[in-house]
Amino acid sequence: MVAQGIFEALLTIPPSRRTRAIHIVSNDTMVESPLVIAHLDEVTKRISEAAINLGLPITVARTKPKVEETLWVLLIGKGYPSPNMTMRWCTDRLKIQPTSAYIKKHVSEYGAAIIVLGVRRDESQTRQRSIDKHRNMRDGNLTPHPKLQGAYVY
Repeated sequence: MVAQGIFEALLTIPPSRRTRAIHIVSNDTMVESPLVIAHLDEVTKRISEAAINLGLPITVARTKPKVEETLWVLLIGKGYPSPNMTMRWCTDRLKIQPTSAYIKKHVSEYGAAIIVLGVRRDESQTRQRSIDKHRNMRDGNLTPHPKLQGAYVY
């Protein structure tokens, strides 16, 4: 949904004004089934091809955790407990850290970044509280990222 919205928004801008780099980033946690990865490969290939065909300044990227931060190294190799609802160390290690590293690299390259983040508000009460906690209270659409300097969340 977020990628579709970005495409539609960019197409309303004249080509001469589409000057900022857009990165569509997905995560490979390295624990997905081969069918899920094949689907992700196909979808990201189509997004990349569509961006090129429409002349949009979009780069499609995929992040992965460092080998020493993968689920199996931490679970079997280092003896971490299995992730559960109260101890979700896997989300940070497998998704947040790799994506944050990608964003930091590009913030330093461009000076700033706007992270367009799609979340399902109705997913759970915990998700709802997290969204409300990070909401921009200044009635704007951009919230400074709490950990990535120069990055803002939309």
